[in-house]
Amino acid sequence: MPPRISTPWRKSRRAGVVHGGREWPKLTEGLHGRTHSLQAPAPGQAVPIFRCDNPSRAFFFPVTPDEVRAVLAQLPASHVERLTHVWFRRVSTRAYDEGQVPFAEFVRGSGVAAIILYPWPVDRLLYFGRQSVPPAVLRFYRPWAPTLVSDERGNFLCFTAEGLRRFYLEHLLIHEVGHLVDSGRGARSRRRVRRAEGFADDYAVQWFARGRVELAS
Repeated sequence: MPPRISTPWRKSRRAGVVHGGREWPKLTEGLHGRTHSLQAPAPGQAVPIFRCDNPSRAFFFPVTPDEVRAVLAQLPASHVERLTHVWFRRVSTRAYDEGQVPFAEFVRGSGVAAIILYPWPVDRLLYFGRQSVPPAVLRFYRPWAPTLVSDERGNFLCFTAEGLRRFYLEHLLIHEVGHLVDSGRGARSRRRVRRAEGFADDYAVQWFARGRVELAS
């Protein structure tokens, strides 16, 4: 089970329910106002629709739309048929530095059911500040083989480009599909909202960690 390092969900005022993927360890509580500008697909339009922003020089997307399509194609059609968009969404350096950016999230509402993937800093570092990296966090990221490094700024996990590619496809993407599947299982309740993150974690384990989804080399 991944470590609980941040709030698992938030409510968007304009876009329905937002379910966050594994988030930055120092994430603040200011995500509830996040909105999207996606339009519902036209009748008969092929889905999911891919929207790809330019990530800026400070960030990069570790995966490509084709790699995402290849993973989605290996999941049951009934699990992804309601997915309308996959958005490779740009972030600002300021928002990232202020801890306002998750790794990924699932947004639904107004005819949209979207998985949003956010870029990673080009230095490939995950920053923990002066605090030591908890053992549970190290165990969670172990499959993607980051290196623990420290300098005058604090403690970091440093990933290779391949490690980040695998993390996005093996965990983040499938985790958000888990939120998509869970969102179709009935009306929201406080109990179900509390369990949404656990369901998505279990879904990712079921469909990747047990070898039911494979990545191209």
